[in-house]
Amino acid sequence: MKASPHQLTVVVRNSTCRVVQTLFQRGVEGSFRSIRVGDRLSSHLIQLSKPVSQELLHIPDSIVYTMGRRFVWVDSPSCIACQTLSNNSAIPLNIMFIRGVGVVFTFLTPGRLVSRKILDQMRERGLDVEVLNRKVFNLRAVLTPKQQQVLYTAFMMGYFSPSRETSLGEIATRLGVSKSTVSRHLRTAMRKLAVTTPQAAV
Repeated sequence: MKASPHQLTVVVRNSTCRVVQTLFQRGVEGSFRSIRVGDRLSSHLIQLSKPVSQELLHIPDSIVYTMGRRFVWVDSPSCIACQTLSNNSAIPLNIMFIRGVGVVFTFLTPGRLVSRKILDQMRERGLDVEVLNRKVFNLRAVLTPKQQQVLYTAFMMGYFSPSRETSLGEIATRLGVSKSTVSRHLRTAMRKLAVTTPQAAV
C-alpha cells in the first residue's frame, strides 16, 4: 500500500541555530532562499534586506561566502533540528525565523509515522516543538502521474534516507526507464514541491 506524504509545519522555540541567532543579535535581517540540512554541516543561502559590512557577517565556527551585495552563503554546524531532519526521511520545504517566536520548519515526510518519529526525536533532544500545521500532501494537485510515481518509488526504496539506500540507476531499473528520466522527474518534482510553500522573511 502506498503511503501518503505528510507536510508538517512546526515551530522550535528554543532553536540552537547559530546562524539566525548571530544575524539577529547584530540586527542583520534577510530571508532563507535555500537550505541544505546535514547531520554535521548545513548550508544556508540568505538574501539580506540591505547590504551590510563584512564584520557583521562573521558567524562563529562558520564559513561565510559573500555573493554580491545582498546574498551570503553560510556553512555552519547543524542545529539539533537540522540534524534530526537530515537523519530521517524528510524534505525541508521552508525554514524561517520569527523574532520572539522561534524557528519555523515546514517539511515533507513519507507519512504519519515518520512525522511522529521526527517530533519525538526533537523533543527527546530537548527542543520545545509545537506543531502549527499538519496535512496530507496532495501530490496530484502538484505533480504529474510520472513525477508522482518516481517520487513515491524513490521514497519507498530509501533514496531520501540518511544512508541513501538506493541509487538513481536502481530506481530506473525498478520503473523500467532510463536513469536520466528518473533524475529529470525527481528534479522537477522537488522544484514543484519547494515552490508550493512561499518563502518567508527570517
